Amino acid sequence: MMPTPDSVRRLIDRFGETVTVRRMAGTSGVGFDAIVKAVVRGYRVEAMAGLLVEGEREVRIAAEDEGFTSSQWPQPIRRGDKVIIGGVTTTVQTVDLGSIGDAPAMYVSKVTG
Repeated sequence: MMPTPDSVRRLIDRFGETVTVRRMAGTSGVGFDAIVKAVVRGYRVEAMAGLLVEGEREVRIAAEDEGFTSSQWPQPIRRGDKVIIGGVTTTVQTVDLGSIGDAPAMYVSKVTG
């Protein structure tokens, strides 16, 4: 059976954790939030100049997650958006859109923070 965007969403719903995706609007400090399910993995710690420690994770979110549509969140996810994971705010550094055929299936993002 060929995977579909809906089957990707169901798998992430089943095995993922709840995170918040946030985009700040302009300089007003007002943000758009979407509460979605994500598979988070690949945590890596790097020392930067011996002073700072920055974590890097991969976050996979279904493109058709109901959290996007119910909150009218302005898709797609893009660089600079925030992902709040277990109370820790991270920043999207890169994002790729994985598709099945022509249908968007999931966002694969690298986040730091």
